[in-house]
Amino acid sequence: MSLQDDARRPLSGAQEGLWYAGRLAPDSAAYNTAEAVEIHGPLDSALFETALRRVVAEADTFALGFADTDEGPRCHSAPEADDWSLNRADVSGAADPEATAWEYVRADLATPVDPEKGPLFAHTLLTLAEDRHLWLLRAHHLLLDGYSYKLLGRRLAETYNALAEDREPEPCAFAPVRRLQEEEAAYLASERFARDRDHWARRLAGLPEPARLTARTAPPTAPFLRRTAELTPTETDALDAAAARLGVRRTDLLTAATAVYLHRMTGAREPGPGAWPR
Repeated sequence: MSLQDDARRPLSGAQEGLWYAGRLAPDSAAYNTAEAVEIHGPLDSALFETALRRVVAEADTFALGFADTDEGPRCHSAPEADDWSLNRADVSGAADPEATAWEYVRADLATPVDPEKGPLFAHTLLTLAEDRHLWLLRAHHLLLDGYSYKLLGRRLAETYNALAEDREPEPCAFAPVRRLQEEEAAYLASERFARDRDHWARRLAGLPEPARLTARTAPPTAPFLRRTAELTPTETDALDAAAARLGVRRTDLLTAATAVYLHRMTGAREPGPGAWPR
């Protein structure tokens, strides 16, 4: 445990922002994050839990606790984080197992979490059928970001497959939380930080207000309102072909389309920083 010798450590810049934002809406689940991974094929649930516990122990971010102190918010090692259970839910007998599973996911994600009390994460294994499962990891944003979920999922698959083959997985490459904190502290105390700050202060000075699609802002709420649509293979091929004709990537084309949409909806010639819909 990389934090075991430090009773209290300052939060990273990103964590501090999330901490204070969460204090503005303490009863909201808006800062919960989650990823649900579909697992197709036979699964040894006992072996899965063994692999999962090893991965959680390797990623010391799961052992973080948070407290509000006279010096500001601080993180610390939380021994109680080791005392967690893998939640299990068998929805295979439901009329629509998939819909029931996703209803469980949405309800779990909408559960408010107190960063000072926790628990700050939860793992659930949902069984939809004998050969179909859903692994749900829900964690407060103070612990994980989107990229972290990908790393954890990859490591879990590596560990499970290794144990299933009766061998030890390759050594874990997760960096300790302490390294991030130390590197950020060193950067903030460096001349490079001062130069970067001056550069961006000059670069962003005098910019117009960002274009907005609404006249007001809303507080963070959960669950989020969102609409999702899937492109057909024909539409995806057409998008890729258009990007190829222009000599750009698909993501570049979508970014340009978003800028055009904002211009048509707001009349702004420059979307401005922070204008992209979230």
